[in-house]
Amino acid sequence: MPRNRKADRKIIEPKKPKMFENIEPYDVPKTKLKKGGIFYNEGDRVHISYTDGDYEGVILNILSSQIIVRLDENDPDQDRFFFTTGLKMKKC
Repeated sequence: MPRNRKADRKIIEPKKPKMFENIEPYDVPKTKLKKGGIFYNEGDRVHISYTDGDYEGVILNILSSQIIVRLDENDPDQDRFFFTTGLKMKKC
């Protein structure tokens, strides 16, 4: 009689790869921008003085050192990208 019989072995099911496991989606934390002692959040109306002119609009996104503002000019879908260093901002 053989020592290791295949019939006596336990059946081991293969593990699921991690990419197929059910996990909760990652929620990106909301960031705030603090400039001149004032906190700016997404959706705030701002007036920006920049080197090439003055702009007014609504903040769409705030990244770590950048913001995206939807301007109130002729084209309603016109968005503008600004770096926050050296930028003069006021809430409207």
